[in-house]
Amino acid sequence: MPRAPSKYAPEEQRRLYVERMGQYIGMRNARWLDRNTGPDGVIPPGIRELANVWEADTFLAHWCVRHGLLDRSLVPEGGIKFAQIGRLTSLVYFESERRRGEVGRALSWWLDCREHEQQEVIDRALVRAG
Repeated sequence: MPRAPSKYAPEEQRRLYVERMGQYIGMRNARWLDRNTGPDGVIPPGIRELANVWEADTFLAHWCVRHGLLDRSLVPEGGIKFAQIGRLTSLVYFESERRRGEVGRALSWWLDCREHEQQEVIDRALVRAG
């Protein structure tokens, strides 16, 4: 049964969730940028971080809606508002260890997709330049 409208996670729960998510995203962004830094230590133009916490939490909130874990009315079509970061998805994340695993795998998959999309852009640019 999806979470009812207007139910938000307690602040401490939200803070812990955002902190964990931010650490994972930071690690993935750093690894991505390290792989794409030139021998001169410069990141080529067009290479950017994979995501930020707001983008990731918006994806995860929509993922929770699609999987029946959050009520659709909680998550605006255009994405969550900045002040809502972690207030909804942390409810699902801390529901059980199983849910933590599901949310973690969804985030990892989404970042993998973002990485693949950026790599395709880089590859096309290299082909045009070569």
